[in-house]
Amino acid sequence: MILAPEAELMPSNLALKGSKKKLFCAVAFPVGLYRNLIWKAASEPELLDIQKAMGANCDVHLAPNMPPKAILPDFRFADTNRKNERAQMRLVFISRIMEKKNLTFALKCWQTRKGRSSSISLGPIEDPAYWAECEALIRQLPSNIRATFKGADRA
Repeated sequence: MILAPEAELMPSNLALKGSKKKLFCAVAFPVGLYRNLIWKAASEPELLDIQKAMGANCDVHLAPNMPPKAILPDFRFADTNRKNERAQMRLVFISRIMEKKNLTFALKCWQTRKGRSSSISLGPIEDPAYWAECEALIRQLPSNIRATFKGADRA
């Protein structure tokens, strides 16, 4: 399993609701929740933050986020590796649903998905107006893709 914390392990973000996060880590580490997990860092500073929070020996890989359309204006998700079309995929979007997180881009990419059935689990909603945009895109997804809103506690 690959986990991309997307800056959540920055010291400033760890400080938000810090007591809850410390309690979670106090339970998660002893029970092995992070065992055999691969961490994805988008930048060198994020890689260092992950190592600081999860331990220097954790398995972290540097993989920059996809560049914006301004840099690659001709990028099309449909032109990526075709073997992905044969695999069943499951996306869990546990980030807050808000414009900054760009769920609409992901949903537009999934509109071109062919092949086996796939699913997307979503939640929690922070921006109702942006969620309305997402719902419109969800209605346009192919029939082989099922999107489910799980909410804050069950994504």
